[in-house]
Amino acid sequence: CLGYPGMDTPTETVRQTINQWLRENNEQKLWDFAAIVEENGRLISNYDSGDHLHFNAIGGLMIARQIVSDFFKGE
Repeated sequence: CLGYPGMDTPTETVRQTINQWLRENNEQKLWDFAAIVEENGRLISNYDSGDHLHFNAIGGLMIARQIVSDFFKGE
């Protein structure tokens, strides 16, 4: 699936399916954290904590910036 050990799991497949559904059926405002820190279903290396699953502090900062930006735009 993603080319990382342990990521070719039914759980990851479900996560990807749910994320896709949420992106396509977003009737209310949801923040898509994966879209902020992932590219092609993988964590962007600058935001990876090292386990290819959890984002690091820089990834967290990017998510926080997006939330603040959306908040002040009134989204």
